[in-house]
Amino acid sequence: MSKVFIAGGAGLLGSNITGTQNICNSVSKLGLKKMVHVGTANTFGFGTSENPGNEEKPLTSAGYGLDYIDSKHEVHHWILDQIQEIQLPATIVNPTFMLGPHDSKPSSGEMVRNFYLGNIPGFTPRTFPALVNIAYDEQFFSSAKAVRDIDLHQTPIIQDIEESFNWLKDNNYLSK
Repeated sequence: MSKVFIAGGAGLLGSNITGTQNICNSVSKLGLKKMVHVGTANTFGFGTSENPGNEEKPLTSAGYGLDYIDSKHEVHHWILDQIQEIQLPATIVNPTFMLGPHDSKPSSGEMVRNFYLGNIPGFTPRTFPALVNIAYDEQFFSSAKAVRDIDLHQTPIIQDIEESFNWLKDNNYLSK
């Protein structure tokens, strides 16, 4: 899985907050027409399949004390302020996990890799489909804003997992 920085991580805060502010300031200064900021669904509340989470739901993970969530939440609201105050031409999209081919770090693909290699206690490759259902139980998010604002193509989660797995396998990321 991805690295989690402890509270007070200056590097993470610098890249997520200061780095994003620098980019936004450059967009404004250069008069660019559009900027898409990739945030995270961790900046607002999740929902159910009937009532999925979106940017209108309040943050429910603020008590975790994780710099990643806190810094993404802070910069999300800073960008929203800039959109209002200086008409920053920005759209914010907030994905959960980005799965699929070309995850060369791997980042979200590391979950797929760990499940396949049996590095998650109690889970084997045969139990993976059930795990997908459990992992997303009662934690649904709406993609309507990303589809509307940037025409973001959507694929079923199982297809994303399969494509991620196949790419990781074809590029030798699945060896023990």
